[in-house]
Amino acid sequence: MTADIVNLRRFRKQKQRAQKAADADANRARHGLSKAERTVLQAEQEQRRRALDGAERDAVTPVAANEAGFSRHAEHEYDDLDPGNVS
Repeated sequence: MTADIVNLRRFRKQKQRAQKAADADANRARHGLSKAERTVLQAEQEQRRRALDGAERDAVTPVAANEAGFSRHAEHEYDDLDPGNVS
């Protein structure tokens, strides 16, 4: 008639671990995304990134501007005009 000896500390810790695991599962279900949802979200983000990158304007460097025929100093553009010929 001997009873089994039970270590209450181990039992309590095991019960706490089980409760934490159940809570973690509930949180994952409530807040997490399924693989399909993550895939759709990543595809949408990639599409937005591509659209934004496609709309980005290239910076015009001074060398490229000169090659395109743009004057580097716009304020000197009209220096060649003779003010006496203006009517």
